[in-house]
Amino acid sequence: LRFGFVKFENAIEHELIDSYLEDIDLVMSGESNSGVRLQIEGLGIKEARHLTNEDLRVKHLRVTDMHNISMAGKCLSLHPVVTDFLGHVFRQEVVAMQSLTFIHGTEQRSHQDFAYVRAGIPSHLAASWIALEDVDPDAGPLFYLPGSHMVQKFDWGNGLFLTPESSFDENQFADFLEAKCAEVGLNKEIFC
Repeated sequence: LRFGFVKFENAIEHELIDSYLEDIDLVMSGESNSGVRLQIEGLGIKEARHLTNEDLRVKHLRVTDMHNISMAGKCLSLHPVVTDFLGHVFRQEVVAMQSLTFIHGTEQRSHQDFAYVRAGIPSHLAASWIALEDVDPDAGPLFYLPGSHMVQKFDWGNGLFLTPESSFDENQFADFLEAKCAEVGLNKEIFC
């Protein structure tokens, strides 16, 4: 893969997305007795059952591993369009190791997922993104730097992965990645 990504338009059934959104709504209503983990800006990681309605209204809320309590989440995480493709690319069985649902956009700068999500073989980590609603360029859509998987990797001061002992932060990581991509003429591609 020369560009490091592939785009499948309309690959996911709308009924499956609707079912997943219903499961998310249950967790976000505060009525769930679920142990699903939510990462909340300023609060860290908490189980859904221990959150107040106020906690659930925080802007940068992320639902982690929703596939543990949602059949629709499992079906999205292991959708055949994604797993069949990745199985051919890696020539290995595909395993879903995490699901992450953003309630609001992250406003995250450029980054590479392998620095945050450790796979046994870092080059064998693939992320899939499924838009759960219509996205437009003004709404902070996902962007990708085609070919960025080929640029020099960032050293956090203690290796390739962000850890509590790392000497550098996420902004320095973004600055480095954006500079390396600019050096070789890579430009952002926006997914809508």
